[in-house]
Amino acid sequence: APDALAVRSVIEEANQPSSMVQRFWETERIPHRYLALSYLKDHITDASSLTPETESILIEAVSDVDNSVRELALGALSRLPHETFLPHVRRQLYDTDHSLKIKAVHYIKDGDFRMMAPDVISLLDDPEPLVVASAAGLLRRWTGEDFGVRNHDAVSKAQEEGPRIVPEENLERLRGGVENWKQWWVEHKTEFPQAHQTANNNTPPTVSYTHLRAHETVLDLV
Repeated sequence: APDALAVRSVIEEANQPSSMVQRFWETERIPHRYLALSYLKDHITDASSLTPETESILIEAVSDVDNSVRELALGALSRLPHETFLPHVRRQLYDTDHSLKIKAVHYIKDGDFRMMAPDVISLLDDPEPLVVASAAGLLRRWTGEDFGVRNHDAVSKAQEEGPRIVPEENLERLRGGVENWKQWWVEHKTEFPQAHQTANNNTPPTVSYTHLRAHETVLDLV
């Protein structure tokens, strides 16, 4: 793998740093792409610091097969105007990878992202308890309402035999909180603007909250 400090020095000392970033990106090697995106995440502070080349890289990277690359791209895009950022973070909310959903929730917890409320509500149907708890936590932050859903109730516990599981009593608390959030949403959803539509406009089918199950969870994201 290339030396990170050496790569950063090469980029910063180039006459056109964005062109050098593009060269590293076009190697199609994950370590080189990771370093290129790390540089962009550190240096893109708003729309004025974005060039056509770096915008193209970020748009491509946010759909990369490597999760670490996607996360860096999303972090850089989060500093751009909502109309640029929202379609990409919304797509992450519907990703099949639970950890990416949780990270997407993290990216919209600050700032005025209430137009994403319908998408966050949809995460209450996710079969991964930590995704559900993260979504409920964001709703609590936005609304001030509290229906008792907490991350610690979504953490799996070690068993004498078999995989780690979420205790059934914890799942019952999650289910109760989810039911209350859904009822609250029925009564208050007209208070929220509609979420922006993504280019592909694909929303996967939901799973009933009653299907929250005891299973191994994404512990490193608690």
